[in-house]
Amino acid sequence: LPIWPRLVGAAAVVALLVAIDAGAVLGYPSGNGYQPRRSPLNVAVSGSPATSYPGGEVNYRVDVTNESDVVLLPDMTLTLTLAPGMHLVGAPKLLTGQGCTGDVVVRCHLDYLAPRQPTTLWFGIQFSEPGIHRLLARSSSNGFEGPPATAFDVPVGS
Repeated sequence: LPIWPRLVGAAAVVALLVAIDAGAVLGYPSGNGYQPRRSPLNVAVSGSPATSYPGGEVNYRVDVTNESDVVLLPDMTLTLTLAPGMHLVGAPKLLTGQGCTGDVVVRCHLDYLAPRQPTTLWFGIQFSEPGIHRLLARSSSNGFEGPPATAFDVPVGS
């Protein structure tokens, strides 16, 4: 056989594979079959008041946003790690999801986040001892970690 038909056939196969990969990345024509190894999430933590005292409380807000324009993030989990001397006051309130479990390590199941979708979690922490108390917030989707943990420190005076 001449070389041209073989080259055209090989080029057609390569073009087909590129189209299939592009469809997986863009979630087209059906579903969202692609998820990056590091979930495209942004986690922001805030608290009020900025300082506290033993026996005092701080109200926290955690905002989680899917920063992708195309990737649906299923099976979203937000994990909060409380430092010693920090105690969860009541159940956290979620904007989306099934709820949270745990005391020192709190896991919140947020269901899924569509592209560019944000969600919010609110909760209170009471402090039992003075010092700098650090809350760590870490997100994941479908078993893939999001960005490195976000830390929020609250100084607790004596």
